[in-house]
Parts: sequence; C-alpha cells; structure tokens
Amino acid sequence: MALTVITIVAMVVITGIGHHYALMALRRISVQSLPDSGLRPIVVFVGLAFLHIAEIAAFAATLSAHAGDEGGGVTGDAFAGSAVDWLYLAALLFTTLGYAAFDIAGNLRMVAASGSLLGFMLLTWSATFLFAECQKVWNEPKRSEGT
Repeated sequence: MALTVITIVAMVVITGIGHHYALMALRRISVQSLPDSGLRPIVVFVGLAFLHIAEIAAFAATLSAHAGDEGGGVTGDAFAGSAVDWLYLAALLFTTLGYAAFDIAGNLRMVAASGSLLGFMLLTWSATFLFAECQKVWNEPKRSEGT
C-alpha cells in the first residue's frame, strides 16, 4: 500500500507542477507569437490538446508500471495489455468517461481512481485557462473602433 500512496502523491505533485508551467509557457508563446490576434485561443487550444495527450500517456505509463504491484492488474476480454490498451484505459479514466470492457483489481484501483480525479482537475483547470485567454481576445478593442 505504501508504494500506491507514493505513486499517487508523485502523480499529483509532478503533474500539478508540470501542468502549471505548461500553462505559463502556452500563455507566453501565444502572447509573444500572436500579440494582437484572435488566433491566440486557437494556439492555446492546440497546445492544451497536446499537453493532455502527454499527460494521458504519462498516466498510462504509470498504470502499466504498477499493474503487477500488490495484486493490481487489469482483466477483461478487450484488454490485452498492449500500449494502446493502456493509453485507452488512461484516456477513459483521465476524462472520467467511465466506460470500459475490463476491470481493474488490487491497489491499482486507487491509482486509477486518483488519476480520474487528477484528470478531471487538470481538464477543468485547462478549460478555465482557455476561457480566460478567449476573454482577453474578446474584450480587446478592435483597431477599427478607433481605440
């Protein structure tokens, strides 16, 4: 159980710090490359999509690495243990979709549940960030308005 707790704490800390700095980098890139452009939210959106894909891949690697620990594992006809299976499972959990044709056993359930909570938090953090970036563009006076 200690390994599970350490894994969960590490996931939260590393992902939280990484996500924060990625958001700061996206803001800097979007403002510097497109200072007066309505395309800034698009740059942020695409950057967030790639960020979440990377976070899901890291979550998949974490799940896979801990699959055999303390009775943990995944069973089901649709799960063969391939990299694609782990990515699919991680994406389902990260987005809190919840549908899967397989079961998670042992302490891996706690890692999976924590990953779902973490994914939900990261997605809502990103949505808030994207909305804030959109608001900045929407509230900018247009050059044709004479300001």
